[in-house]
Amino acid sequence: MHRKSLEMAERCLQTCNSVGQKAELFEGFDGTDGDKENIKIPVSLKNQSWLKWLKVTDHFQSASEIAVSLSHIALWVKCMEVDAPIVILEHDAVMVKPYKIHKYYNAISYLGSKEQLSVDSLPTIPAHSSINKNWNFINRAHAYCIDPSTANKLFVNVLERGIFESADVMIMCDSVAIIQDGFYAFDKDDGFTTQRQRKGINDHRSMENE
Repeated sequence: MHRKSLEMAERCLQTCNSVGQKAELFEGFDGTDGDKENIKIPVSLKNQSWLKWLKVTDHFQSASEIAVSLSHIALWVKCMEVDAPIVILEHDAVMVKPYKIHKYYNAISYLGSKEQLSVDSLPTIPAHSSINKNWNFINRAHAYCIDPSTANKLFVNVLERGIFESADVMIMCDSVAIIQDGFYAFDKDDGFTTQRQRKGINDHRSMENE
């Protein structure tokens, strides 16, 4: 794992421990050297057969973007394996309140974002990001809870379409329900990202309240 990424992941784990959120570090894929053909696979996942099933269908993505998607997909698989909801936090997440009960079936619970730090009330449907008016997706995938049914739906989508976009963009609002019932976490990247060679799609993404 990238050194700075590991430091931030440990910070994330510390914030979880400080608020009583059960958590453990999950080693993700590493594409920070820029080589798409040799993305580093965590030792614990090297023998996973599902890795051979996936294809990258968007070849404009960088190695680091693909690695982040693979890390999220691995956690979707884990959710299906344990057959229970799991909280997924990226390394830049800061937990401020424990998320202990997932009250929803076939839905993602969005846990919060830095834009909500100064907001007095939250909408039940959180703000989405969008490429255009017909393509809305989760507002960054730094902190969310997923249940096995939704994990299965997202995984099947990747099986059918391949890794067709970055991780957040693949979590599409017209495919899965995304709700929010409180402010549990926010993202604090400190100006650091492992995705240093992102393709030029961000120029036409925007925030939209749905």
